[in-house]
Parts: sequence; structure tokens; C-alpha cells
Amino acid sequence: MIKEFLNKYQQELLSEKIELTEELDLIMTKIKENEKFLDLLRKDNNQIFAEFSPREMTQKNDDRILEIEKNLKNDIDRRDFINASLSILEGKLRELNDIFHSDEYKSLS
Repeated sequence: MIKEFLNKYQQELLSEKIELTEELDLIMTKIKENEKFLDLLRKDNNQIFAEFSPREMTQKNDDRILEIEKNLKNDIDRRDFINASLSILEGKLRELNDIFHSDEYKSLS
């Protein structure tokens, strides 16, 4: 009964780890894309001819930059949270692995 519980718990932790890893991959891709887009917008705003661009266009770019920076900060915070969660999960999985290899576990029926 205890072995079944520990095995089930391990499977749940592994499933959660897979889900978090997939979410982390998506967020990392999103962060990279937003960073590249920010670079493009900033370059566009910093061009030599920026003073000749219509003010409305420059303001739209500035607003878009602020919006992307805010989203990027949220994504980075989420990435950091997921990394911390993954570290905790990996610690729990290591503990379970130690239990599975212990003499006490092997003596359970």
C-alpha cells in the first residue's frame, strides 16, 4: 500500500515536471521573440530620421515598447517561478528516488 502510494506520487510529480517544462519552453520562446521585437522597435525609434517621423507614429512605437516591456517582465517573472517550482520538484523526485533505493522500502511488501 505504501509502495503504491509512493509510486503514484512519483508519477504525479513527473507529470507536473513535464507540464512545467513545456510551459517553460513556451515562455522562453515568447521572451526571445519579445526581446527581438523590442530591439527592432527601439532601433526604429532611434533612427537618424526619427525627428522627421510623424509624432503619432513615434508615440505608437513608444506605447508599444512600454506594453512589450511590461509583458516581458511578467514572462520573466513567470519563468523564474517555473524554474523555482522545477527545482522543488526535482528535489522531491530525488528524495523519492532515495526512498526507493533504501533498505526500508525494499523490505516493504
